[in-house]
Amino acid sequence: MARVYFVKKAMKDNPAVKKGEPYYHWTPYRSSTRYSAKPPRPSQLCSGKKSEVMAAQETAGDALNEINFDKDTVVDDLTTIAQECADSFRELGEQYRESKENIPENLQEGEMAQNMEQMADSLEEAASNLESLDLEFNVEKEDYTEDGKLDQEAYDEACNNWMYEKRDDIQAEVDSVEILF
Repeated sequence: MARVYFVKKAMKDNPAVKKGEPYYHWTPYRSSTRYSAKPPRPSQLCSGKKSEVMAAQETAGDALNEINFDKDTVVDDLTTIAQECADSFRELGEQYRESKENIPENLQEGEMAQNMEQMADSLEEAASNLESLDLEFNVEKEDYTEDGKLDQEAYDEACNNWMYEKRDDIQAEVDSVEILF
């Protein structure tokens, strides 16, 4: 990964900021210098497929952090996030497999080829796990009703716990991809 430098005051204007403003700059391997007013994300510090995997993870994490915890729409929102991330992982896994196939035959059993295969397997496994998560809303009002009265506070707490648990389950699967290179 590229080393990030923080500058307190820009000496002159650059693509990210005006003179006198703070900024960050870094140079990924075999790339030009990049500038930003905000700290860079991990996906910005590297290039190639590795950055694409990190970007997919960051996109899912951002979507999960911004989700609206409304009981009526949360299942659809969580399902959409999980499916989009699974699709991205599958596509990236295929790219890793294609890259491995493009390696000359005498290097097919080398460390790089094995890492590519392992990366593809890890992405495929995470995609399958995301698609198989049980995201059905299973908090029943009857479980929080006594003598015909709903304990609204307990029901709402159970709903919130369910929503946070499912969000955390998706995030755990998204983060489970081991990035080898």
